[in-house]
Amino acid sequence: MRSFPPLTPEQAQVGHRVIITFNPHERTASDLYMVGTIESAPAPGPLATTLVDVRYASPADGAERTMPIALHNLAEANAAALTVLAEQHETKAAEYRRLADQATA
Repeated sequence: MRSFPPLTPEQAQVGHRVIITFNPHERTASDLYMVGTIESAPAPGPLATTLVDVRYASPADGAERTMPIALHNLAEANAAALTVLAEQHETKAAEYRRLADQATA
């Protein structure tokens, strides 16, 4: 997966859409980037991190969750980044389809 530049405190505005590049609350989805929305202003966190509450749909069950996530685990969800993200998911989907075809052959 391509890495995206981390979000800066100046970009962390309430209502801003972000790409979650690592979510410690959804460890089973470590290779799946998600899109969420910032729900709170940046606040100091442990070990000199800056945290924001982000609302997102859980990849496990689709339920909406709001969890604190460090800015260095978020990226701006602009058109270019979302296009790259879509291409990555399309490539992964094609790989899964190929594997499924091999499994049924």
